[in-house]
Amino acid sequence: MHNLEGYRAICTEAERLGYSTAYKDDLKVHDLRILMDTDAPQEFAWGVRSTGTDIFFPGKKEYLDLAIACRKHRTNEYYFWIKGASCTQISIDGIIERLQESLGEKE
Repeated sequence: MHNLEGYRAICTEAERLGYSTAYKDDLKVHDLRILMDTDAPQEFAWGVRSTGTDIFFPGKKEYLDLAIACRKHRTNEYYFWIKGASCTQISIDGIIERLQESLGEKE
């Protein structure tokens, strides 16, 4: 099932923050395509910075790996947990913890 509600939530947050100023296709093309897919989750994490965005889906190891890499290499990024139309700011460590829980893992 697609997640238009979640997409609208991240667009609202990106506009509020004035991000992303570069690589705008991340939000307007890639994130939209991902969230309009028939298997898009209704709950996910999202990161935004001046140079783009990242989406993290629970239950998929590659997204946990991406979050861990972001913690090591990214600065000036805002992170959010999206559930329905709710968009709550969260730390990257909070995202990693939730993604680990979704996989039954601990770091």
